[in-house]
Amino acid sequence: MDKTFQEAINILNKNGKFYIELGLSRIEKVLKLINNPQEDLKIIHIAGTNGKGSTCAMLCELLKNTGLNVGLYTSPHILSYCERIRINDKNIEEDDLTELIFKIEKISKENNIQLTEFEILTAVAFLYFKKENVDVVILETGLGGRFDATNIVKKPILTIITSISIDHKDRLGNTIEQIAFEKAGIIKEHVPLVISKYNQGFNVIRNIAIQKNVKVILNENDIKLNFKNNKNYVKINSSEEYEFNLLGLWQAENLNLVLKAFEYLKDNLLRNRKYDKQKVLKDSLKNVKWDYRFQFINNHVILDGAHNFDAAIKLRESLDFYFKNKKIQFIYGSLNTKEYEKIVNVLFTSNDKVFLYDFNCQNAVKAGDLEKIITQPVKILNKSEVLNIINNETKDKILTVICGSFYMLGEIFEKKVV
Repeated sequence: MDKTFQEAINILNKNGKFYIELGLSRIEKVLKLINNPQEDLKIIHIAGTNGKGSTCAMLCELLKNTGLNVGLYTSPHILSYCERIRINDKNIEEDDLTELIFKIEKISKENNIQLTEFEILTAVAFLYFKKENVDVVILETGLGGRFDATNIVKKPILTIITSISIDHKDRLGNTIEQIAFEKAGIIKEHVPLVISKYNQGFNVIRNIAIQKNVKVILNENDIKLNFKNNKNYVKINSSEEYEFNLLGLWQAENLNLVLKAFEYLKDNLLRNRKYDKQKVLKDSLKNVKWDYRFQFINNHVILDGAHNFDAAIKLRESLDFYFKNKKIQFIYGSLNTKEYEKIVNVLFTSNDKVFLYDFNCQNAVKAGDLEKIITQPVKILNKSEVLNIINNETKDKILTVICGSFYMLGEIFEKKVV
């Protein structure tokens, strides 16, 4: 009997959505058994606390528009595991994902190798990208860097480290320095690194790069954002303004990293390729998408993760920049692994209305427990009430911000938003 997509997902769920066991020995054994497909791929490896996904999406769009066939591996997904593995912004088909999950599961069982969900998907991604003969792979770490399954890649063509902040303290450490050390694990001998000099972990990361004889490429472009007529624009080094589809003040730093990476790749990966640089840049900025990250929908709803303290600070700053004259109401939920007590203090102001949502996740904080630590009055909504707010623009033009957990967003929407 043919294997079904749901049976494949059951294999992943059996290994536990929240089961993480850092280390490279298991993925190394499995990849060796399938002839190390990652060694036949040109890979750009990206780590960081916040901004990895947006950086991946922008770089993918730029490279795709030069005519390259670009593989993209990211996590987590919001609605479907297929989102994690893409080629030129097209998700892997369910049939392909199913076939490859069963293949990896069979090999690991036969050889008594217990893989995590993320390790299975990483092996699947490498197999798929090799099978589809992509020109380059943009590879996002799952957690950390040093012991992340993606770090099995021995010789990427470029590494990028995005913003570093406190998150996953149980796995990566309690300080910026400890976390930066873990993220810097993706740095490889003589492989150039792109990083911002304003990165909180810059000194730690730079020292490791020096030890490994790595060229450090700093993001030195002057980037300014402007929001007018409900559209976002960016000016790069006093150039003309480009329409920019990614909202959020933090995207200036991410874009800076991407432009420096693209500049390096121009002279390497893209050396013999003909393309109109100005058109590629203009089209890429206008069309790039990274759903559920400060995504503006229905003219009155913002969707965002804001799942750690630094991301919450940046979300608040961006709301005050883009919508300073709007009254804001939040629909919020969080995992208990996050610093939600600190997050609610920087995210909500006394002028905001706050709603809470109980989502079905084993690590979710109960709305009743969140209510106890929030200073202003709150109301707990059910799903139909949340959807009613999303689908019906309020008469007084209140901006609704739904944030705190990607798992919550996935449960609320169930299908892709436009």
